[in-house]
Amino acid sequence: MDLKLDLGHTQMRCIPESLKELLPKEVLTYPDKTQQFELEKRLAAHHGVDRSQICLGCGSSELIDILTLAYGQRVLNFVPTFFLFEFFGKKYCSEIEQIAWPWENGSLKIDDKKLTDKTLIWICNPNNPTGNWIEPQKIIELASKTDAIVAVDENFAVFSNPDNIPVGSLPDAPSNVISLLSFSKIFGIPGQRLGYAVGHPDIISRLESLFEVYHINALSSKYGHLTLSHWSEYKILIKNVIKVRHKLEGALRAMGFGVLPSNGNWVSIRLKDAEQADFVRKTLLLDGISGITFFDFEFSYIDREPYFRLAVPTSEEYPVLLPALHKLRQTLGDPTGVAPEPTPGSLDSA
Repeated sequence: MDLKLDLGHTQMRCIPESLKELLPKEVLTYPDKTQQFELEKRLAAHHGVDRSQICLGCGSSELIDILTLAYGQRVLNFVPTFFLFEFFGKKYCSEIEQIAWPWENGSLKIDDKKLTDKTLIWICNPNNPTGNWIEPQKIIELASKTDAIVAVDENFAVFSNPDNIPVGSLPDAPSNVISLLSFSKIFGIPGQRLGYAVGHPDIISRLESLFEVYHINALSSKYGHLTLSHWSEYKILIKNVIKVRHKLEGALRAMGFGVLPSNGNWVSIRLKDAEQADFVRKTLLLDGISGITFFDFEFSYIDREPYFRLAVPTSEEYPVLLPALHKLRQTLGDPTGVAPEPTPGSLDSA
């Protein structure tokens, strides 16, 4: 018999040819774990660490989920910040303490007693949605004062500097530090659902033991390799985002807006009150420009704050945005009605 039959697999064999022609061949079989391991090796080389210090997630959201499951008995959360930290804490009935962002001039000013009884501490760097940046060595100093796992969401760190090194990969990082990153934010491909963590092998091993065996699908692994190979091109684009962000911040300040210091791919302005932030959103929408207020982030712990956030436009979008902002400035009236730029150390600077 010349025909070789592979009957060792039980997945559906009678797929309509019309559909089979449309589907990528990778989805017709179970994901190749070898490809996933190779991607972890590439990411490890990219960050100068061993593969045992890397694990993949179905987006960084899955990593937040699994970290909370593994270590989130007693959580410390600085707010306002990314809402999924709180979301997964509630999912696993964590004991959550949330305190106002203790940010001051690139550091964290916090009472050490707040660290002693925690099992998981979340730090978003730069913070989402406020944009504050904490120097990595300050995070290392904080982590050295606690036995808690210090999880650092660094999804937007490249927009502070594309050469930033994840805290979890630094040679002097304590073993309780882990960094989370995402292809959604760094590479702008959210539908790929691919994130990864960089940290001590013991933490990575613990996370790996809790994942579903095929939590990384075949296409995520395949296109993860392809995406990573374009990193040099991404660096050029990211540097341009930073350049346009600085330009937009300067233009907004010149118009009289209070601008929050941002290290992300967005710019936030502080307005007189939450009602004015709502007005700004609706007014810009009339010109086809959408942004978000901070109270759109579904925080359970925050009042309606007077902030409005705009993603950094492309170089082509910038000339379209600027006239709309000038018109908005005129519509708002007296520039003194807009709160000044916040003082570092206050909640407004968070």
